[in-house]
Amino acid sequence: MCIEERRYVLIHTLDETISSLDDLENKEIEDLGEFLISRPDFNNKLEGEDIFIVGHIPTWFLGDKDNRIYKNGNLINIDCGCVMGGNLSALCLETMEEFYVKGR
Repeated sequence: MCIEERRYVLIHTLDETISSLDDLENKEIEDLGEFLISRPDFNNKLEGEDIFIVGHIPTWFLGDKDNRIYKNGNLINIDCGCVMGGNLSALCLETMEEFYVKGR
């Protein structure tokens, strides 16, 4: 998806070998199960210009206990743990406005 010349990659998760859409498109995934449970290093910014929107790891496991969207450069985690009582979140890619609904 492109908005104003920026590429957004919406993906469940990614591993530490990926920092751009090109990396992802060229990656040979030998074990899909392993890839789906991998997690990026949320403390490091990705090197590429593509913006990755991921889930898989509730944001409170990243150190912020407020169940809000976590942003670090071009890596954004929108999994706010709704299934575990956190927030259901949405992010408008055109304005970067955040929306929340309290989970159960």
